[in-house]
Amino acid sequence: MKRLQKIICFILCALLLASCCTFAACSDNRADLEYDEEGNMKPADKMTTIYVWGWGETTEISAMNSLAQAFSEKYKSLNYQAKFVQKPSNGYTDSLTISLSGSSGPDVFLAGDGEFKRWAELGYIEPLDEYIETSTTKEENKFDLSEMYEQQTNRYYYDANTSTSTGPDAHYYGIPRGSGATAIYYNKAFMNEAGINIISLYENEIDGYNAQNGTSYLKKALFKVGDQWYFNNRIPMNWVECAFLAQMLQTENGCDYGFLTSWWFNYGFSIGGDCIQYVSSDDPAYTGGYYTFTLYDNTVNYKVKEDYQGTLQVNGNDYKSGEIISYEDKFHLDDTLAANCDILPSMREAFTEYMSLAFSDSQAMYSSGIVDTFDEVCPYNDRVLGSVTVKAKSIAPNPSVFKADGRASFLMSGKVAMIVDLKAICTTLSNGMTDEWDVAPMLQYREYADDSSFVCGSDGVCSYVDNGSQDKDEVIVEGIPGAHSGSSSWAIWSKSNLKNAAWLFIEFACGEEGQRLLANDGFSIPNQRGLAAEIIAQDLANGKAPLNQQIFLDGIEYQTPGDWWYLSDSEWIDDWANLLNGDIRNAKKTLQDFYDSKQVSDTYEVLKNYTKK
Repeated sequence: MKRLQKIICFILCALLLASCCTFAACSDNRADLEYDEEGNMKPADKMTTIYVWGWGETTEISAMNSLAQAFSEKYKSLNYQAKFVQKPSNGYTDSLTISLSGSSGPDVFLAGDGEFKRWAELGYIEPLDEYIETSTTKEENKFDLSEMYEQQTNRYYYDANTSTSTGPDAHYYGIPRGSGATAIYYNKAFMNEAGINIISLYENEIDGYNAQNGTSYLKKALFKVGDQWYFNNRIPMNWVECAFLAQMLQTENGCDYGFLTSWWFNYGFSIGGDCIQYVSSDDPAYTGGYYTFTLYDNTVNYKVKEDYQGTLQVNGNDYKSGEIISYEDKFHLDDTLAANCDILPSMREAFTEYMSLAFSDSQAMYSSGIVDTFDEVCPYNDRVLGSVTVKAKSIAPNPSVFKADGRASFLMSGKVAMIVDLKAICTTLSNGMTDEWDVAPMLQYREYADDSSFVCGSDGVCSYVDNGSQDKDEVIVEGIPGAHSGSSSWAIWSKSNLKNAAWLFIEFACGEEGQRLLANDGFSIPNQRGLAAEIIAQDLANGKAPLNQQIFLDGIEYQTPGDWWYLSDSEWIDDWANLLNGDIRNAKKTLQDFYDSKQVSDTYEVLKNYTKK
């Protein structure tokens, strides 16, 4: 009902505005781009403006204006120019929805990965498949979708009829404006003061490096050789290493917090979990299936063993070594099939690990710092595998503490030693951080066969247990690389009378020239693999921070959208997310209060409405 009320509201507003033409897209007799018999672009009879709408912070707006100016300079001889129109960031989605529903709107507009699905379902975005297939300026602009990162382009591929990305009527509705990746940013000065040596070696480089240099580095992110600590910023930390390092940096440097992340995605994605999962169904009430809420599902996850030979078939689907069994398929396992898999934690354990970062023992409502205690369950026969208790670690601020300043400001001020954030903050840090800084990969679930290891005790304190022998780096259970990245795309308004010219702008903006311009402004990584690698290499050759930015290229390959992308609007997430990021994360209510809340219980029914016929 709420979704219907919103749509009706937009339609009524559109009717009121329909007679109010703005400069952007009313009957202005603009001439769309045409081609002669030889495929050459014809000049327009008069100067024609392509209106491009978007929003952003100061650096972002400057980059968009530069992009429009560069396009205008390139095509002025053909009488085409682009004008970037900055829209207010507050309420951008709702206000643009009203504009797109009326008779006055942009030719090209910025569509985020969490927004475009609504507009696709309402018919406001032009499908781009035919434009992509018949691109006439591929060579001129070096625009090639096949060269772009699939994790970026595929998030704009959508079937508005089935609310999935795999339906028969799926189309591309946007082209990524650039690429980005999430990383752990850390204060190098804090590492140095804690006596931690920083190295940069991928796992497959370590054996050769040790042989050539007489070193004994381990294939770990954090390890100790003799009396020396080492941090390898090319290998992901596991959960316990991160907690130990954060507590160590707090103790050694006196900073307020050791670690700060605003997102649970990295914890959940790495073990194959998520906050919602799709379940297929032959119920005629649904379009092939429905979504269910799984943020605190306590059924463990399964990953095919790395040494498994051949293909493991589960529920009619094939899995190879190293692949996670899907949520639906894991309920079709049996003991024989499961014996070929490693057991990974449940989504509930991953979510609780994230929640444990900011809580402390001093918060009495958590009874000696306990954040959650529960049984993990084998999903295919409801067998209990064991009890899990996750304790409060007190290494991160809650939202009420850092909200005003933001994550980047917390890092720059020295209040926190490590933060999780997107590539886009690099320019901010370069301009405002006085201490040296760098980046490291996102966390990955790992268990090591150690003689000496990191443990988190019953009090939530994580420590290094030295058993008097050399550490081992044999991985016995490992999750997958998993994290989210933000993304936005250029889309074409379905009512624009300049669709060919609008596509010309998108080709320019997302082709080599536009991507170089945005990268040089420090705004984003190019959306094409070869160009991205070239730009990163140039930055490193010029000593441009961060020195370890190669890991951004690694992250783009596996990082996926956050939960805002999953469905066409945020009705299913708003209520429980507001509770979670408010009273729960600010320690005014407990996790059990969250699980028992009406906001959570209502989510199950709200989710089913998205795929009802």
